[in-house]
Amino acid sequence: MTKAQTAINIILAIAVAALAFFQFKGKTTAIKKIDSITEPAKLDATRGAAPNDTTVKIDAPPKEFKMAYYNIDVLEKETKFFKDANAYETQISDEASRKIEALKASAQNEAEKNNPQKAANDAEFQAMNGKLQGLQENLQNEVGKIREEYETKIVDYKKKLRNKFEVFLAQFNTTKGYAYIMAYTEDISMISYKNNSFDITKEVKEALNAAY
Repeated sequence: MTKAQTAINIILAIAVAALAFFQFKGKTTAIKKIDSITEPAKLDATRGAAPNDTTVKIDAPPKEFKMAYYNIDVLEKETKFFKDANAYETQISDEASRKIEALKASAQNEAEKNNPQKAANDAEFQAMNGKLQGLQENLQNEVGKIREEYETKIVDYKKKLRNKFEVFLAQFNTTKGYAYIMAYTEDISMISYKNNSFDITKEVKEALNAAY
């Protein structure tokens, strides 16, 4: 499972963009452009619209209950939004790995300089051995900090990614009127049966590529 899939699974777990029993009214315009996969987008809690955007209006339950689904595997492979998301997470991971490797290399150099086997006497041996222990503890602490920083960045990134995609789907749905838009994947899915006539994967893919 790729890193992007891990992020997307979070989206699946919370039933991405569940727009239950809402009807969208009023004049609508084109879907707002997605400028970044790393900055959050927010829906106005009082108006149900993106800040400074009056195109998304939520008023009352719809007269009919409509659901649709899309294949997330297709979006991963065929939209720049998710390709860039995967690349960004890989970039963060690679940066953390480079920092850790640099720390290990530096610690290794210091360890070679302070090899107790090179000690001329017992006092020097004890001093070198103590320094080695200090180097090891310091390395473990620094590596722990880097990993914690990496995990924090990933959690924050996944939240922004989920938020950005949910706002996109809300805008996408302004002219559709679906009560729920569900995500489907070949590997992990909570959908036991699906009617292919309600597959909107192609529409979502084209709209996402146009918006991003």
